[in-house]
Amino acid sequence: MVDILGRLQEAFGPSISDSPTIFASGVSTAKADAVHASKLAGLRPQILDTNSVLHRPLPCSNAAAAALQLYGPTSRSERQREAMRANEREVREADLYRVKRFPIVDFPPPGKRNFQDICVKCDPSVQSASIDHAFANMGIRNALLVDTRGSHHSFFTRAFCYLARVGQLKKYEYERIYSSVLTDKKVIKAIEEAANMEAEDRKACCGESPDEDTYKKILEKHRKRAVKILGDMASKLSDFMLRVKGWLLYKVLPSFLSSVIVHCGQVEVLKQASQRGIPMIILPLHRSHLDYILLSFILLDNEIRCPLVAAGDNLSIPFFGAWLRGLGAFFIRRKMHPAQGRRDVIYRTVLHSYMIESLRAGHNMEFFIEGGRTRTGKPCLPKGGLLSVIIEAYLDGVIEDALLVPCSLNYERLVDGNFVREQLGQPKIPESFFSAVRAIWSVITSHYGMIRMDFGAPYSVKELMNAYHLRTGKVLNASAVNELHRTISSNYGMKQAPSSTSLYGTDIVAEERRHAVESIARHVIYDCARVTAYVSTNVVAFLLLNEFRRGVPIVKLADAVERLKERLHARGRDVGFTGDSLDVVNHAVNLLGPGLVVKERNSSKEMMVYPVTMLPNVIELAYYSHCLLPVYALESALLRALGSLMAEKKDEASDSPNCYKVTREDLIERTSEFCDILQYEAVWNRPCYRLEHLIEDHIDRLVGEGIFIPVLKDEPEEEENPEEKAFARRVATYFDESDDSQEDFTPTHVPDPTEYEVCLESNNENVQWLTNVVWQVWGPILDMYIATVQALTRCLVNDELLDSEMIKQSLAEMKFHLEAKIASCGESMSTDTVRAAFRLFEKWGILDHYSENGIRLLYLTDQYNSVKAMKLIYERLDRFRNQIPVGCNSLCPSEPNTPSQVPLYPDGTSSSG
Repeated sequence: MVDILGRLQEAFGPSISDSPTIFASGVSTAKADAVHASKLAGLRPQILDTNSVLHRPLPCSNAAAAALQLYGPTSRSERQREAMRANEREVREADLYRVKRFPIVDFPPPGKRNFQDICVKCDPSVQSASIDHAFANMGIRNALLVDTRGSHHSFFTRAFCYLARVGQLKKYEYERIYSSVLTDKKVIKAIEEAANMEAEDRKACCGESPDEDTYKKILEKHRKRAVKILGDMASKLSDFMLRVKGWLLYKVLPSFLSSVIVHCGQVEVLKQASQRGIPMIILPLHRSHLDYILLSFILLDNEIRCPLVAAGDNLSIPFFGAWLRGLGAFFIRRKMHPAQGRRDVIYRTVLHSYMIESLRAGHNMEFFIEGGRTRTGKPCLPKGGLLSVIIEAYLDGVIEDALLVPCSLNYERLVDGNFVREQLGQPKIPESFFSAVRAIWSVITSHYGMIRMDFGAPYSVKELMNAYHLRTGKVLNASAVNELHRTISSNYGMKQAPSSTSLYGTDIVAEERRHAVESIARHVIYDCARVTAYVSTNVVAFLLLNEFRRGVPIVKLADAVERLKERLHARGRDVGFTGDSLDVVNHAVNLLGPGLVVKERNSSKEMMVYPVTMLPNVIELAYYSHCLLPVYALESALLRALGSLMAEKKDEASDSPNCYKVTREDLIERTSEFCDILQYEAVWNRPCYRLEHLIEDHIDRLVGEGIFIPVLKDEPEEEENPEEKAFARRVATYFDESDDSQEDFTPTHVPDPTEYEVCLESNNENVQWLTNVVWQVWGPILDMYIATVQALTRCLVNDELLDSEMIKQSLAEMKFHLEAKIASCGESMSTDTVRAAFRLFEKWGILDHYSENGIRLLYLTDQYNSVKAMKLIYERLDRFRNQIPVGCNSLCPSEPNTPSQVPLYPDGTSSSG
């Protein structure tokens, strides 16, 4: 006992002298516990499990026993050195806190990370419950920090911690597949096909076929071209280069980033998935050129096999291209078709074979399913070209299975600068060596805050294809019929008759495969958006542009940030910050800079925050705001539909001038129409869930909040729980007794005649949030669509115009609307939105085009080649700009995006006639 007390006294000082009474009685007093707890406060964080980066709490509650467990086995000199190091660390941290330039913004505590985004409907093999309990509470970590605490670390480890860290990482062998691609039968056949095409061209030109020697020369020329294509494309991924990159990033990233935050539970899920022995396909949203570098860095740091990364050939520049190639990049063309419009069979086949052989060799892969970087901040619609190779590899039996991993990186401040030039219609500046050097120098001399990286649950391609078959009743590969039907019978107890004919190898099967790839790609994009953690600049920019566009006191903005955090948590979304909201606002304002947000005192000495709403600054600010758009996209669509319905019913008699009646079916139909208008702006739902059901969920939420009040019918009805009735109605949509065949198995929407009374009280906080903020989310994009309709009417009636010129005319029309106060949001100016509008109008049969030698001419179809016809399209869009009326005694008056002036019709006349 004396030896124990002596050790404790050496560790804690003379204040431990009253400990004999504690040990004698076996019961510690509150005062003694407080003394020991205060002494242990700075020492407990040193307890670190060598197998994990997470702190493990001691399994004992008595402070003295904890100290004994920690310091009993160590020597006196080691205890003294450890106590001195702890004291120096506390002093150093206190000094750093006082001199830090920017306000301290804490990271989220190791709380529960929401894993409810897992779609068990598409992948029943995912154990969502086990992921929740085993990994959700593991917390977060800063990947830039390397732990060197503990007596087991040598002097070399502490002095050269980054070098020691990369040296301790697990080593992987990355097989080269160069020769196997060139000997692939498909590549050889493609070379012969290209040679035959050239021989036919010569015959058509000269009137005679080339002789045998000439044909051999043609064949050899195309073979050399295939070799060159593969050499320009292939990656040279090596373990040595990855370790060099890891060391460099440990040294360089802290110079311009405060932290790179990852969730330990999500990383643990990836580690377990990587041990299954099947390829992992990592599919992140693309925001920056830093994405693929950071992803490989995180995987390397957690000893997960690094992937081959598909990169655009615009990055194959001197020095940097070779460096990226050593880190796993393989370069592909941004456009697969050459200028003359003929399919390049050799290039396509070499790329396809290279990816297939990489999967066969066991490589993980990574590519950006959006294609290029997002220019607007919101997720782009997927491009399934590379994903189709993965799906085909599974369907053709090349690989047993693969895991698709949704991923999202979010930046407090975008490292690549902004995309304002491109959104205003100016051409993109191509990458070069000197531009890359200038960009790197600009980055490392600036401050960009935090980066948050999140991974979704891995999905099995095999299970996704099984779910697709169950949903559509279409088998895409004859060899998989028996396995699919065994899976269906065992999982659902349903017996299906296999198809008597096989469509494998025909154009019909190719079309069905395309549809399956598109379905899975949209599923991935939706999950990437769901898993995104929103950072401080996203939240502040969203509130400033949608709620406080005219400025707000900083204290009120901080309160709004706190309320928005609570709303996001209630929807199962994560945020990448915590702590005092006022510090969060100051931190975000400093990062955004005075070019986007102005902070100044007003005449009453109150600190105000104003968004810069002039062009082109507001476009960059909207980039950060748009990250939150997927959260409120469908709810905003529902409110837009409600506004259009209420405008149509405003002349109907009502007991109150601010009360309206709408039916549930009208709401669903009108909201679906709005979603159809903006179908190229967002992924509204997972393909495995019907859009109508999600709309019904939002309606039910508004019913629960008391905004929609069901109207009671006069006729007597049996009492039934409304929730049970809604559930039974949704279940009924999955049973169609009129046809037993699986070919037409598509759930149909069951009409619901329920009628609601919409009474919007002006003093209701939820009503203010919905009508003043959520309603405005789609405003700028809808304004650009309407301006595009007017530009098409002005320029293309009985005429045609180049695609690029039509984009400029649409932007000019939008600029006129802003100057004439017909629209008020400068962020409406967007070339991406104009292109999406063109795609929509082509799908509707309004717009058409023809291309020749890379030139694309647009013209109106015969049905819509008149001002009268285009006026109908204008009215179809314009009715969704009707604002929802709120009580006249509103405590927070609305600041609508739609200005007070009357919008113009396409022919220049006003809507009032």
